[in-house]
Order: sequence, then structure tokens, then C-alpha cells
Amino acid sequence: MNVEKSGYFNFGFVLNEQNIRRIVSTAKEQLDKIAEKDEKKFNYKIKLENGSIIDDISLDEILTLENHGSLAVKTFELHFKVEKTKNSIKINFSKIKENNKKISYYISSSDRDWVFITMSLINEKILLIKRNDLLLYTQNNFLDWYMAITIGLFFAFCFNTINYTYKENTCYENTIKITDYGQERQTFAIDLLEKKFNKKPDINITNALLMRDKILNEFYTHREELTKKRDNKLKKCNKEHEKNRLSSKKQTSIASIVIFFTFPVLTFCYSVVSSKLYPLYTFCWGTEEELFLKRETQRKFILGTIFTGLLISIAAGIFVNFF
Repeated sequence: MNVEKSGYFNFGFVLNEQNIRRIVSTAKEQLDKIAEKDEKKFNYKIKLENGSIIDDISLDEILTLENHGSLAVKTFELHFKVEKTKNSIKINFSKIKENNKKISYYISSSDRDWVFITMSLINEKILLIKRNDLLLYTQNNFLDWYMAITIGLFFAFCFNTINYTYKENTCYENTIKITDYGQERQTFAIDLLEKKFNKKPDINITNALLMRDKILNEFYTHREELTKKRDNKLKKCNKEHEKNRLSSKKQTSIASIVIFFTFPVLTFCYSVVSSKLYPLYTFCWGTEEELFLKRETQRKFILGTIFTGLLISIAAGIFVNFF
């Protein structure tokens, strides 16, 4: 019974001559173990950026290609097989954006143990060329990032707008105490009048009523003055509150709009710059190898400059605050 095993990886890779020869050597060794005397066939197939396909080409010829521009390698397939026993190892590398299987393999044989051992060895060699996929989602799934950012900013905008629109008005609470003070004054006047009656029970009732009217008139006059002051203060406070509310709402709206456009633009710029300085999928030979080494140097220089600047800023901040 023929046993087949396949798999794929979606992480980035840097495939250079050393890694290719390591994979080829492993495949040959495994085929020799199961079919040492049988004739083996090694086929290499590449597809270029201009759409042309080159088949039945040797590995040395592939590694001498220009590999840049329209002649850049887009896909690279390695196929090792033994015709007589139908043992087969096929490995494919692709940097086509639409292809989610950047690295795929297919292993077939009648020997189950051989298939699983070969698969394990091939996986080990593939993991050696793995590219750090920290930037994978910013380069491949930008639309998903944009949708997530847009939805998040939409809800943030709505929250901020509602927050400033329904901000509590504390003007009334701050001025109502004026009337409370007037009520205390009225209570005080009545209590004072009762005490005078208690001390002088034979006091003239007419004089007492006149005294009461005088005290109440003073109270009503004073309460009216306080009410006018309260109304004026409340009106002024409400006007300032409304002005501040509209100003805050306007500022929040402007800030949300600015963030809405700035964040996606910065994310897009970051995606473009990172894809230029940190290519995830690289067939690293020919002209592409020179460009790859150049980008690596530029990236390390930029990151080193940023890191050094941050250290200097932190050190300067500590020095100013403590010395």
C-alpha cells in the first residue's frame, strides 16, 4: 500500500544556496536508503516574475540566474523520485501573495516508516530557513488590519461623542445652596421672635407683629437678592458649560477624525517600509542576494539609530529629573 504525507507552512523564508543544497542532500540520502541501486530522477522547476516557466534545469543553472526584476524567481519546486518504486519527495517554495501555502511538501512511498522519517527530516531543514514572521500580518493581511482599526476607531468616536454630549451639569448643585441659606435665615428670625415672647410675656402684641413683619420683610428682600444672584450665576454657569461642552465635542470629533486617517496611514507606511527593509520571502541568490544583504544592513542601521536615540532620551530624562 502506498503511503502519502503532505504538509505546508505559511511563514516567511530566506532560501539561499546553502539551504537548498542541504535540503537536496537530505532528500538524496533518504532515497538512497530505500532505493540505493535504482535510478533516481531529480527535477527542478522555477517560475519567474514575467510568467515564464523553466523546467528540466539543473540546480547549478538555477543558482546562476540573475534573479531580479522580471527575471526574479517567483516559485521554486524540487522533485526527487525513484521511478521503479514510486518513492517521491516534492517540495515547493512560493512567494506569491495569493498563495497561503508558502512552503509545501509531498512525500510518497510504500514504506510507512520511511515516509514519516523523511517528513521529519524535511521539516527540520525547512525550519532552518524560517523568517521571523513578526511582520507577517502587516504585510499580508493589511485589509484585515484596516477593518479592525476602522471598527475600533468608530466605537471610540461614538463613545467620546456621547461622553461629552451627556456630560453632567453641576451648575444647579453649586448654586442651590443660596436658597438653603435663606431658609435658615427665616427659621432663625422666627426662633428669635419666640425667644423674645418667652422672656417678655407682657410685650406689646402690636410691637411684636411689627417686629415680625420687619424681620420677614428683611428676609424676603434678602432672599430675592440671593435668588437674583443665583439665577445670574446659574445662567452664566450654564452658558459656560454649554460652551465647554460644544468645544470639547468639537475637539473630540476633530481628534477622532485625525486619528481615523492617521492610524491607517501610519500602518500602511509601516507595512510598505517593513516590506522593503524586511522581505519575508526571499530566494537569496544572484542579484537578489546582494539586495537582501543591503536591506539587512539598512534595517540594522535604522533600528540601531532608533534604539540609541531612545536610550539617550531616557538617560537625559533621568539626569534632568534627578540631578
